[in-house]
Amino acid sequence: MKLKEETTSKSFMILTVATFITKIMSLIYVPLLLGIIQAEAHGIYTTAYDFFAFAYVITNEGITKGIAKMVSDRMARNQVGAAHKVFRISRVILLGVGIFFSIVFFLAAPWLAKISGAPASVGALRILAPAIAVTSATSAYRGYFQGRRKLSMKAVSQIWEQFVNVIVSLAFALYFIRFGARYGVAGAASGTLAGAIVAAIYLSIQYRRTASSEEGDRSEDGSERQVIRELMAYTIPLAIGTAATQFGHIIDLVNVKSRLVVSGLTTGGANVTYSHLASYKTIIAVPLTILVALTTSLFPSLARASSLGDYEEVRRKYRMAMKINYILAVPSAVGLFTVASVANIAMFDGDPGRGALIALGSFVIIIQGMTLMQTVLLQALGLHRKALIPLLLGIAVKITANYLLVAMPQIRGQGAVISSYIQSVVTLSLNGYLIMRHVKLPMHQFTIAKRPVFASLVMGASLLGMQQILPAASGRMENGMLLLVLIIIGVLVYGTTLVLVGGISQAELNSIRPGLHKKIPASVRRFISKEDQ
Repeated sequence: MKLKEETTSKSFMILTVATFITKIMSLIYVPLLLGIIQAEAHGIYTTAYDFFAFAYVITNEGITKGIAKMVSDRMARNQVGAAHKVFRISRVILLGVGIFFSIVFFLAAPWLAKISGAPASVGALRILAPAIAVTSATSAYRGYFQGRRKLSMKAVSQIWEQFVNVIVSLAFALYFIRFGARYGVAGAASGTLAGAIVAAIYLSIQYRRTASSEEGDRSEDGSERQVIRELMAYTIPLAIGTAATQFGHIIDLVNVKSRLVVSGLTTGGANVTYSHLASYKTIIAVPLTILVALTTSLFPSLARASSLGDYEEVRRKYRMAMKINYILAVPSAVGLFTVASVANIAMFDGDPGRGALIALGSFVIIIQGMTLMQTVLLQALGLHRKALIPLLLGIAVKITANYLLVAMPQIRGQGAVISSYIQSVVTLSLNGYLIMRHVKLPMHQFTIAKRPVFASLVMGASLLGMQQILPAASGRMENGMLLLVLIIIGVLVYGTTLVLVGGISQAELNSIRPGLHKKIPASVRRFISKEDQ
């Protein structure tokens, strides 16, 4: 039996649905956890999780993309045996690296807790330590299935992982919080390990079910040393880039908290403000992870087209991806800005400081979405080393801006959000320069973005108007219902306006969901162009 590959549009749809489901679970989980352990303890939990995210990224992210690219290259030449060899070698490497970092992470937990100003996070850090090794094994499978363009298995594993994570985290946090904040935080962290174990088991079962029945050349060309050398040549620059990004987050963690104290806050107050920043990151992560799903589904086809020298296909896919980025990111940013206050009350604790950060940071979604599309293009074209320069410069600028802005009493947490804008603009500009210099891929951003921007502004105006017309809500439940109504109105207004101004083509609709344009009423479909405008 041949493992049927999925088209880019189908892969994007699968990952988008999976991402949406996992993020809905996350959005339900965060306010519930916040209600159980309270804001200061939530800031401590976020601190521990940021350290775990750093360890996860440096052990997994770069090599996972390397596996996907190498498997994709070999499958383009029907070298099934060679693709499996890449996976097996990579799995051993990832597991070994993961075990090493798990041990280091466990032993370093007291020191990490001390430097972050959150001594109560030691237990959570030690519970998260073994999850590094488990997620390393999981990442090997996900890289393989991504390279095979079989992303449904990756998507299902993400849903199971998040579901188990949410249930176990909330249950353990609820039970252990009675013994104190540090125990509640440790209980919340336990769900990450449980979810990772379930995902690893699921993916290993799926791999065994499909690996033995593959059709194609079963010979394993190349020695293990050659495979490792090729893997390292591609993944080390990616690993440096992802590690640098997460290291920047760790520096931010220490930097932001210490500068908040300099601004006049107590350590407890700094943890509360850091909790506000974590909520802002959680809510903007919903549209951003959908865009990450787009880049994940796009990467194998871009890498394949690049390896075959089909640069016209590379240009076509990249332009389509950038257009879809605007179609999704611009209304997300405008919508979040207009409903930030309602969303804050419905999903979090209603603290005005939290709502202000969400509104202020909403438009970073657009810039970071563009940066994601640029980065996946550079990586697929083998320019991952050059892509490090914009990334590292952006991180350096952000750290400097945080140091200066967060310490100002009148700015504080808002300074961290402003720094994210500065970093994103720097990285975006330098990436654009690299693309023009090395790929000669001109792209008129205004032409691509103008219709989604217009439709988003119409939507934003309608949402502001509806909030004036609809009765004001007070409690969480009432604001939750109001938020749902506003989202439905926003989607309808934006979608209708975008279609009427010719802002989306049949190809773009089908890239979101295969055959989607056929499900639209004929009276509306006549406004949809067949070709991209």
